[in-house]
Amino acid sequence: RGCAPTSSTCPSPRAADGGLNLKGHGMDAILDILDELRPGAAFAGRTDLVDSRELDSLTIIALVAELEDVFDVVVPAVEIVPENFNSPEGIWALVCRLRAQDL
Repeated sequence: RGCAPTSSTCPSPRAADGGLNLKGHGMDAILDILDELRPGAAFAGRTDLVDSRELDSLTIIALVAELEDVFDVVVPAVEIVPENFNSPEGIWALVCRLRAQDL
């Protein structure tokens, strides 16, 4: 069961109460989270978020916490690698993969 970055097959984000999160779905939610963490930074289309230090270690830890809350996933430490966080698409693919493993 694949999950492309814009795929609708990946489960939608959920709010803490189990309802749909108002942040949106998929990439929109990822971009919203990134914008909350780093207001004013351009994220869409980027593939160097970690390599360029746009996302530093503390921001990545905050991002992981948000992903876990919004998408109801657990991000294992082994998954916190640049390949998973260098782009919004990589982050979304990580979320999809973790959600699929949890089903």
